[in-house]
Amino acid sequence: MRVIERILIIAGLVVAVSMRAAGIGDYYSLENIATPKGLDPQVGGLDFMPNGRLVACFHRGEVYTYDPGKGEWRLFADGLQEPLGIVAINDREVVVMQRPELTRITDTDGDGEADHYQTISDDFGMTGNYHEFGFGPARDKDGNYYVGLNLASSGASIRPEIRGEFRHYGISREQFYKNHKAGSGRMYSATPYRGWIMKIAPDGKTTPFASGFRSPNGVNFDAQGRLWATDNQGDWLGTSKLFHVKKNNFHGHPASLTWIDSWEKGRNPLKVPPGGGARLRAG
Repeated sequence: MRVIERILIIAGLVVAVSMRAAGIGDYYSLENIATPKGLDPQVGGLDFMPNGRLVACFHRGEVYTYDPGKGEWRLFADGLQEPLGIVAINDREVVVMQRPELTRITDTDGDGEADHYQTISDDFGMTGNYHEFGFGPARDKDGNYYVGLNLASSGASIRPEIRGEFRHYGISREQFYKNHKAGSGRMYSATPYRGWIMKIAPDGKTTPFASGFRSPNGVNFDAQGRLWATDNQGDWLGTSKLFHVKKNNFHGHPASLTWIDSWEKGRNPLKVPPGGGARLRAG
């Protein structure tokens, strides 16, 4: 432990006092917890159920619970596609944001393993591009969910089967397949609503909430009920940022502007000068 020497002058006497600098152990208890044998430990999301069990989703599609008292892991659900966020609703129910949808997963009979998977919302586009991750959900006091949708990357193409309208700055799908880097920039939004944070009501109604994101990989509320999101460094983002997210606001990356109602169809948002999208609204 690092020690600081401090010199005090008391009544004309010089006294050396050793003071121990605060370390992480003064505030937190650290414990190494081994993951189940054979599990790829790429954690996508963590939360705690009301009964104290940890629930974790993993990149390869598994959801496990962990009982701290017993030190035991148990498989709760599997077969998901790249789950990158989880919220525990109660001791039997979790909501997970996986790549294609927001999903409610429930253990209906109380045996510790989920037996019911329900789509809450898949009302957003997908091209199959490797970079179209989905993050969240964050849950507000009214039970609404907020998820972040990644932009696609010109580092790879898209799949022949897509979900949602194809809208790529005036370039047809046929032209895109011939040269997927043509006019796209480093990151692009070819289906709705890539580069947006979406609001999803408990009944599944999905509405675009805020635009201008590249890779909104951290979405959550603070104690005052304000929504925040981190965004990942890359094109149009000189550094990783933390945004206070407000409804209809634009947050800097132009690619998603093509899905604003007032945007001229076919116009390339990458031609907008820096700051030029800040006055646009989500519609």
